[in-house]
Amino acid sequence: MYQHFLEDCFPESWALLQDAIRTGAKLPKIYPSLRRFTQVLKNYNISIKEPKKDYCGTCKAYDVDADNKTGKQRDLVLEEKVQHKRFAWDTRETFTGWKKGARRSHGLD
Repeated sequence: MYQHFLEDCFPESWALLQDAIRTGAKLPKIYPSLRRFTQVLKNYNISIKEPKKDYCGTCKAYDVDADNKTGKQRDLVLEEKVQHKRFAWDTRETFTGWKKGARRSHGLD
């Protein structure tokens, strides 16, 4: 969520961060920091949590579409769902790696 917030509201900070990651340089301190972002969420009494169910709206749509089809068409829809889940997993892993790198470069680990 913080990544999307930076991309949309602070594209300059996001670009600096991406350049540092690409070049392998020390990650710069950016504004607003993750800590500040979390404080703002707390002030507005908003929380961001992991979903309780292990599927997203797109996964659910694939399931509904697959239920309405048979044979080869159903297999194609289910294969698309597998590709969607693989892409989502890659995105989560990339973001997790980015957070670990940021903590390491700022001496927080």
